[in-house]
Amino acid sequence: MRRSFPALLFALALALGCGEAQTTQPRRLVVSGSRELAPFMAEVGRRFEQSHPDWRIDVDPSSERGPADTRTGLADVGMLVRALRPDENGLHATVIGRDGIAFFVNRDNPVKSLDDRQLAGLFSATYVNWREVGGNDRPVTLVSFADGRSARDALLDYFGLPSSRMKIDPPVYSSDQAIAAVAGNADAIGYACLGKAEIASTKHPIRLLPLRGVAATVAEVRAGRYPLTRPLLLLTRDRPEGVVEELVSFARSEEVRDLLDKYGFAPPP
Repeated sequence: MRRSFPALLFALALALGCGEAQTTQPRRLVVSGSRELAPFMAEVGRRFEQSHPDWRIDVDPSSERGPADTRTGLADVGMLVRALRPDENGLHATVIGRDGIAFFVNRDNPVKSLDDRQLAGLFSATYVNWREVGGNDRPVTLVSFADGRSARDALLDYFGLPSSRMKIDPPVYSSDQAIAAVAGNADAIGYACLGKAEIASTKHPIRLLPLRGVAATVAEVRAGRYPLTRPLLLLTRDRPEGVVEELVSFARSEEVRDLLDKYGFAPPP
């Protein structure tokens, strides 16, 4: 049976409409910033997409660009693993978790603990031989983050040291690099994200040092006893609204608490 011309037009319009529905692209939210927080947020984003199929969460691990990208609009949400500085105004910060910073030595190093004075002396090269802090007669190798990394800034703040006083032998750019450097050198001392270092200590020859008598464990961070911690922040230009607010709230919800455990972070206060 032949179709009338109007019926053919209707069928064609219906087919075109279905084609458009099939090719509609999801809307995207860009999350930019800390490399340390990016793997966690990437998994958070994938879970968020399951209940928001019209959205895609693009996570860009761009180190310390989180505040700048958020302020300029290059990112919808910024990631930061330190407190905002006084000059970083015009941003709204939401705490989604906490991270400790742990000091560690190679497992072959006999030193079991160091006080704040000794740690500051080592990283400022006041002490250059392990014998000066109760170890073997061996030169100290300092494994420290490169200038501008948030972990390095946290240490400077903790010890009250200017950046020029912090000495570096091999500069590193991630906790994984710091752990590998100390694991491969019996005379090295380094620092990194506590949770990541605690997990790594079960597989690599490193030993975490207590700080002010408190064991370097995520459990102590959760309990609020570990003395060197930093907040995990999500940044927005204004108080988050709409789908951005939903993503930020989801990132600090019970639905992703297992991911905090996986990456060695503690929940928000």
